[in-house]
Amino acid sequence: MHQTLVTVIIPAFNCENDIEKCIHSILSSTHENLEILVCDDASRDQTWKRLQQFKDNKKIHLFRLDENKGVAWVRNDLLAKATGEYIVMQDADDFSDPLRISKQLQYLTDNPRLSGVGTWAYLVDSNLKKWGGIHVQKKPTWLTWYLQKSMVHASIMLRRKVAISASYPSGLRFGEDYAYLTSLYNYGHGFENIQESLYFYKIEKSEIKTRALRNFKEILISRWVISRSFSFPKRALFLILSLLSVGYSFGRGLINLLTK
Repeated sequence: MHQTLVTVIIPAFNCENDIEKCIHSILSSTHENLEILVCDDASRDQTWKRLQQFKDNKKIHLFRLDENKGVAWVRNDLLAKATGEYIVMQDADDFSDPLRISKQLQYLTDNPRLSGVGTWAYLVDSNLKKWGGIHVQKKPTWLTWYLQKSMVHASIMLRRKVAISASYPSGLRFGEDYAYLTSLYNYGHGFENIQESLYFYKIEKSEIKTRALRNFKEILISRWVISRSFSFPKRALFLILSLLSVGYSFGRGLINLLTK
């Protein structure tokens, strides 16, 4: 199993303070046969400069865009460039446990019927202090998919043939990750989650409380795009549950904002 090539995909945009830790966390993986594809999506900060320290590392392939294309476009492009038998998603402002890739690879080896596997995630602030976590079910149900609580997208590992069978909707700049996963789910692919926190999702507690409020329009657009991957009447049920979920999150975000 140690001979298996795994491709790690990292879209990067204005992440000068996080990109080094992100990449070092992957390089620290107990699974060593890796190729790491990093694309700087026309960052306006020092992201590209920080990436130069890795330019001589044979595991790492660096790409840079002259104009910002969005994370969906970048992920699709990197998927097309990937050569590994398995694909690992990684966000540039987060980091992974050294055991993450090895454990996911073993899980998919032991469960050949599965198309992909995710993990739980720690929530950490800008000082990398843990303040919470995301715990998803081992076997996501249709309801968790409808409520977008089935998987932590950035924690997933997919078989390559599965990963390239769908694409991220390039018109979306918010929610494109769940749209991609939902399309795979609707194609009949099976997923499970390792019941262990092997991913570190960097976000401030105050930010997550008001995210739905700040991105209300984009969330509604993404839910509509996602709904099109469902056939009727599942589409109608998804939209109803989405409206209820988004409305609840919006109201909670508004209360948090007003009570600061």
